[in-house]
Amino acid sequence: MGKPVLYGFSAVWCEPCKLQVFELEKLRRSMGGSVEINEIDVDMEHELVSKYRISVVPTVIIEKDESIVHVFEGVTHSSVLEDVLKRTL
Repeated sequence: MGKPVLYGFSAVWCEPCKLQVFELEKLRRSMGGSVEINEIDVDMEHELVSKYRISVVPTVIIEKDESIVHVFEGVTHSSVLEDVLKRTL
């Protein structure tokens, strides 16, 4: 079993996405290397946007062993993400 993977989908033109990026940075500091965190620009990564059917930014997807564990649309605080991630470890 691998470690959880978080995908943070955002766009440079999206104001709420800036808040989400800040929350992901807090999460990165608190979780260390126990979680893989990937920030995805929806304007650059069309294949991933299509694969995950992203229609709202920001969106955060958490996967474990290539299965989606949870999807969050809108700004999600790092503490909420950390709670979900800790349950997947």
